[in-house]
Parts: sequence; C-alpha cells; structure tokens
Amino acid sequence: MRKIKLLFSLSLATALFMSTVVGASAASVPVQNSTGDVEPVQSSLKLDALTVETPYDPALYDFVRNDDGNTVEVQVVEKASARIVSTYGEIVEPSLNKVSMLASGTYTTRTVYRLFTDRGYNNKHFAGANLYTVYNCWQDGSFGQINSVVGTYWEAMAGGGNFNIETNFAQTSPTGSTGSYPTNQVITTGSAVFATTTSTEYGVSIGYFGFTIGTSNIWRYATGAVGYNVNFGG
Repeated sequence: MRKIKLLFSLSLATALFMSTVVGASAASVPVQNSTGDVEPVQSSLKLDALTVETPYDPALYDFVRNDDGNTVEVQVVEKASARIVSTYGEIVEPSLNKVSMLASGTYTTRTVYRLFTDRGYNNKHFAGANLYTVYNCWQDGSFGQINSVVGTYWEAMAGGGNFNIETNFAQTSPTGSTGSYPTNQVITTGSAVFATTTSTEYGVSIGYFGFTIGTSNIWRYATGAVGYNVNFGG
C-alpha cells in the first residue's frame, strides 16, 4: 500500500487491505471529468462518513473497496476491460480542533482524495496525482457536519514516472443551503499540469500517454478542470 504524505503529519496505517466489491446509489448533481467536460453524476459512493459523487455508472463499473480501519479506498474498475479508471479514498484521524459550544459528539479530521492520471497506454500510466481535501468534522449520532476545510492540494501519485507537477490549482467551497461553514456539502475543484523531460516510457513515446512536447523539450500533460462533490453522510 502506498504511503500518503498528509498535512500536519497525518499518518496512514500500513495494514493489508481486505477487498470487496460494493455498490453505489444514484445521484444527480453534475461534476467535471479529467477533460473538463461536465458529466451527470451516475453514482454516490459512501466512503467512511463522507460520500463522494462520481460520474461512473454501476452497470458499467465495479467499486472495489479496501478498508483498514481508519482508511477507506475504493478503486473504480471498468467491467469490460478490468481497467482501473479512478481511485477515491477517505482517511480519518482524531481532531484537536474542537468548538467549545459543541461539548458532545465526535470531532475528526477527514481527508478525501481522488486520483487523476494521464491518458494511459496499455493500462499503464506515466503520471498522476491525487487531489486532496482535508476537513474538520463533527458528528453526534446520525447528525454530522463539516466545520471547516484545512486545505486542498495536489500530490504526485506513488509509483509513477519521473515527472513534476509544474502548475496546479485547487480549492474547496461550501455548497450547502447556507453557502458557508458549517455545512454538509462541499465541492473541490482543481487543475494540474504534469511535466517531464522523459521522452519514452514502456518502450513507446511519452506522447502515447497524452503528453505533448513544449518549450525546452519539456513534455506536458494538463488534467483540465476536474473536481468532486462531497456530502457528509449518505
């Protein structure tokens, strides 16, 4: 299991994951894909306490869930090709950021991420990065809310090729009925450019992965506008 470097030295347990296939329910709020196109939401994917909306139809994709206690990760696998098209995850840590007027309930820091990669070639990827959002949350019984967002950022995926994230943008905004925090709904949006001087990988031109040659012989791949919607609860 890959190690993930988090804000404020959040740790990731290294226990082996147990894999199961889980379903997803229908939803209707639009999100953006890796080419910047707006797509209708096809499924809502419950992670731990947080639910992320996805553009993947359960009739066409399996959702393979791995759970080690404080970390949930779900790989989206295309049924026809067995190709992993995306990965979502939630990491849960105790929170010290408590609001005095809310004496009861449980405070947690929750980090949600989604992996965005290059176009890929023969089911392999040269570059990719996770778009992370870190939330301060509070829950009491069946009621829960996102009190604030600690940060939103990109981090290169483990096991990729020799590339840098040349430019990036990331932000998270509340989308609940009040339009402010605390809330139970937020949207994370961002974009990134992967840059490399490597011209070949796996025996083929890096262009097969969607990279184009630019200035100073640097190859670049732009994710376009991407994002995900998150709800507290199901």
